[in-house]
Formats: sequence, C-alpha cells, structure tokens
Amino acid sequence: IEGSTFSDNAQDGVYLSSDSGLDTSGAGPTFTGNVMTGNGNYPMTVNANHVGEVDGTCSFTGNGTDAIRVLPVVVSATQTWQAQDVPYLITGDVKIQGLSMPIVTVEDGAVLEFLPGAGLDVGVDSYGSLSASGSVLGITFTSSSASPAPGDWDGITLGDICNDAATILEGVTIEYGGANGFANLHFSGCSGTISGSTVRHSSAWGIYRSTASPVIASVYYEGNALGDLF
Repeated sequence: IEGSTFSDNAQDGVYLSSDSGLDTSGAGPTFTGNVMTGNGNYPMTVNANHVGEVDGTCSFTGNGTDAIRVLPVVVSATQTWQAQDVPYLITGDVKIQGLSMPIVTVEDGAVLEFLPGAGLDVGVDSYGSLSASGSVLGITFTSSSASPAPGDWDGITLGDICNDAATILEGVTIEYGGANGFANLHFSGCSGTISGSTVRHSSAWGIYRSTASPVIASVYYEGNALGDLF
C-alpha cells in the first residue's frame, strides 16, 4: 500500500489484526507515502511483527487518537521501527524473540507509549535483541496516560538470551514504568549497554540487574521509588 489516503472513517484508517500483516517481500518498508487523517479512532492498528513495514514517509495526524496502535504479538523478524509523526501505542506485552535471532532497531526520534500492563521483553524466552540509538533527537519509552505516574506500565526486560553486543540503548528516556516489580529497565541475565540516557519515575528501581553485568554510563536518574540502581 503506497501513496494512498485513508480519511473520514468511523473507526481506524487501516486495521490489521494480530494474525494479519503487511507485505514483507520488498527490500524495505512497503507501507509508504500514505496519509491517514480524519478517522474517528486510530489512524492505524498494526501487529508488532509488522511495525517495521510502516515507513516514515507516512502521515498519521488529525485523527480521533493520534497514535499508531500496536497489537502485542511476538516480533520474530529483524526490523527497524521508524520515527513517525505520532507515537506508537503499545497495547500489551511485546516480545522480541525467535530462532532467527531478531534485532529490533528503534530509530532516533521515535516515541513508544505503553498502556497499563504493557511492556517490552527482549530475549526472555528465545533469542532477541534491541538497539535504540537516540543520539540526536532522543527515543522515549513512556506511559500512555495524559497524566503519567510511576508504575503506569511494566518496563523493559532484557533477558538472558539476548545478544549482549547487539543490545544497546543510547540517548533514550525510560519513564513511568516499574509495574513489573523490578524497574524501568531490568537487565535479567543480559549484559547489554545503556549510555547517555535518562531513567526516571519508576514505581520500583530505575535499573535492576539480575545475574548481569551491563555497561551503564552517563545515566541520569530521577524520582525512582526504590532507588536508582540495584
């Protein structure tokens, strides 16, 4: 789907159910140059394994709720989640893992908002990695609430089957998580890297390490209920 307009619909402009997807046969994203506006609900709903097919050339503003709703399925394919003109709204636990050892790269400038009970699990049950470099614009992982509070969402868990070398968070802000009982960012056996980042307003710890020796450099902490680093 490319160069198309989806407007003035009662519900979403485009809705892909959890067992549907976008064309993955191209060399890059295949949902390109589209405009979604004036729709009564979300501009687009897509499952997590096909977010990488949505190109940054699209426009998603002027709808009932200006966010790309992401359904919680396993992300089993290596892909890049591009920065868009609206946030991604994560609606449940998204797991990045699979025998293909998927790596999800989050583009500089992207904003990921999480509903209550939602979180991001990387390499917990099978191989998987997360690379997020916000060295210029920054990348934000945050609450979806209009009045955010600590514990609004679970947080990010980096499991013991992650690729340590490929799991790098740089220039990110992780805030208002901790509902998983550990932290905004839980290194659970994964010895990845976080640097030049902000970790704040967790209902538990800011960063929690379980049998892991991650690289932690130049991290700013603020308002984490149990402390900054465990």
